[in-house]
Amino acid sequence: MRAALEAGDLPKAVREGETAVREDPSSSEALDLLGRAYGLTAQKSHLLEQMRLAKAARACFARAVELDPANVAALCDLARYDMRAPGVLGGGKKKARATIDRVLTLDAERGNVLLGELAELEKKPAEAEAAYRRALSACPDAEADRRAAIHERLAAVYERLGRKREAAAELEAALTLEPDRTEWRQRLARLEK
Repeated sequence: MRAALEAGDLPKAVREGETAVREDPSSSEALDLLGRAYGLTAQKSHLLEQMRLAKAARACFARAVELDPANVAALCDLARYDMRAPGVLGGGKKKARATIDRVLTLDAERGNVLLGELAELEKKPAEAEAAYRRALSACPDAEADRRAAIHERLAAVYERLGRKREAAAELEAALTLEPDRTEWRQRLARLEK
């Protein structure tokens, strides 16, 4: 199922996920991955199907967390769902904050990334910047891909604020860690014009 998700084969990911959950309904990981498959499928569906799949995704994330309260991936998926989905689909920023607090106790890096994402959604760039800086501090040096992603998030915050020099510096830091990211190079070139 994970391979199907990574390959973007959503129908296969859903089929494999539903089979995995049917075979082992106590698997927190299978439920989390099935929730992701439902959520990604919902994004490409018509409105009524979107609503059904979105609710199913949240139910999977919530059940995954219920089965394993230390499953940080499922907690992150639940928090992201709740911060973006309206109340009618079970979401809400208050719920997201409570879940983020749980993530922070288990993984400071990922919890702060979530706080940054929430601050961005709430149009609070200073809070987003501070959260991403804390995430960078908590991220191990050996995790180059995760560090690069946080630098890229900081660059995006600075770009939206019109702080081109700082945005460029963050993209350069990201590219030092992940030099093959063409889209980041293109953004950097635009900033340096």
